[in-house]
Amino acid sequence: MALTILGACIGLWIVIMERQLSPAILKVVSGRFEGREFFLDKPRLTIGSDERGDIALFGDPQIRGHHATLVRSGPGYVIEAAPAAAVLVNKQPVSRQSLLNEDEVILGNTRLIYRDRSGATGRTAAVAAAPAPLPGPSPSPGAPKAAPAWQPESVLPQPPTFLPLPSSEAGTLALIEAKTGQRYALRSGVTTIGRAPDNDVVLTALTVSGYHAEVRFEDGRYVLYDKNSRNGTFVNGRRIASPNMIKAGWRVTIGDVDFLVGS
Repeated sequence: MALTILGACIGLWIVIMERQLSPAILKVVSGRFEGREFFLDKPRLTIGSDERGDIALFGDPQIRGHHATLVRSGPGYVIEAAPAAAVLVNKQPVSRQSLLNEDEVILGNTRLIYRDRSGATGRTAAVAAAPAPLPGPSPSPGAPKAAPAWQPESVLPQPPTFLPLPSSEAGTLALIEAKTGQRYALRSGVTTIGRAPDNDVVLTALTVSGYHAEVRFEDGRYVLYDKNSRNGTFVNGRRIASPNMIKAGWRVTIGDVDFLVGS
């Protein structure tokens, strides 16, 4: 009995020391491991459903084996999403983002809170991973041009052009190409996607089929369909085999062409 009590006391002491010495923690606030805390005490930690990872979140079908990596940067950590893996920080999709105290991190159906010893909160526009704003009014002739603000990798460039659709047919969502920032407005009926020139969204990548996919507006929702393409259609990194609803902030991949769903 005495040995059992001693073992419990030692275990509690170890947990307290880990909490005190770790520069930061990730606490699961919703999901299978709700309430569990992960101590961040290495320069590099892997997050995913692989039980051998540093932060194992198995049991969530939306989390990949290696979903993201935490890298020590100064007093805190930077989260880096694995290719085609969806990572949201404060409900904004990111590919690489510095974390601040009380930032919310969402991986699949699991929501976590990042806490560090600095207690610093707040985020400036320079590091926020938010979609680019809509273009404002043109400056008056002769007005000095403001210096462009630096943006992290996770922020998409300002869309240069719009798909020429009549306003009566344009929907409320758009596909924004990750590499170029090209914005394609989704119709209120059917928007076809593929390499063939008669598609609404024409893509030249060799991984895209002639008639690869389409988005239909059904019952107030946008639904993505794969048209038996050779290289597949993906939503948030997972290949779809049946109609799949899409929402703002989600990622869609056509062949190997990545898009962010924007509003």
